[in-house]
Amino acid sequence: MGDQTTTSNQLPQNAIGRSDTHEGIWARLEGEVSSGISTKSVLLVGAGSGGSNTAELLVRSGVQNLTVIDPDAVGPENLSRTVYVAADIGTLKVNALGQRLSAINSSVEYHAVPRAIQDIGFEGLDHLIGSSDLVIAATDDPEAQYLLNHFAYARLVPAVFAGVYRRGMGGEVIFTIPTLTPCLRCCTPHRIDARRTGEMNYGTGRMQGEPALGADINHIVTASVKLAIGLLELTEEPNGSARELVMAALGRGCNYLQMSTTPGFFDDSFFKEARGQLAYQSLWWSAHSDPACPVCGGSPADPTSIMFEKPDTQELLSLFNTVKEM
Repeated sequence: MGDQTTTSNQLPQNAIGRSDTHEGIWARLEGEVSSGISTKSVLLVGAGSGGSNTAELLVRSGVQNLTVIDPDAVGPENLSRTVYVAADIGTLKVNALGQRLSAINSSVEYHAVPRAIQDIGFEGLDHLIGSSDLVIAATDDPEAQYLLNHFAYARLVPAVFAGVYRRGMGGEVIFTIPTLTPCLRCCTPHRIDARRTGEMNYGTGRMQGEPALGADINHIVTASVKLAIGLLELTEEPNGSARELVMAALGRGCNYLQMSTTPGFFDDSFFKEARGQLAYQSLWWSAHSDPACPVCGGSPADPTSIMFEKPDTQELLSLFNTVKEM
């Protein structure tokens, strides 16, 4: 597994017992979520505002095998829009998150990786992704998102990429299913024009956190979690609305959801029959794979052959100046 470092939480027995907890969680999921997702493995990258809330919603939705990657510790600034509490300050996010999830469901198999993506190494990252049923990128590192996209697509693992725009004005969720949808790179070509030669620099350059309401971030999170559940259910028996949403999007050739949290985010021309709309609008977009794309094109590149390099922070800021990834 390369040079990765992981810790696995042995979750404590809750007072009411594991079986009662399990049955209680599923009591109000029956008929809406396939029980098969409890056997699926999810790799979540990022345990901040988007990632921590994503993890909690997944566990409350029946996911029981979760690996989380994040190198940071909880700070006071995290308390406004994450699942953490004051007692967690100074604790590694992945460890604090594990304790919170264990308090919800002690049956969860939780694995913490308190490292940055670039410190795990390609061999370790390849193993983590290849042994997962779904990858969720909830990181504030734009380059890490493209790296995860490359590995997930190459290893035929579905993935979800969620991002919140500046000051929480809106956000986007892109889901990918290798061979069925375009990859993240082809869905966002305007952000990677400088890297369209097939030679990719996967250095990291995290965007600075900025003010945004937790409610606005969670608006994007809930959409990403529903799509994630639908992807986990694709090989299960037809069930609830999450799977139906993914199937409907696939049927229309759309894997890119854009959402608003503020008035005037979308021009009224998009809503000819209902002008003057306020916040909480959404649009689905279709994209096409670039035949020359090194991820999903005709001659994909091996993701393990591309090295990390020191990022040009100013270049990243110019490429992503309109997007604050979760």
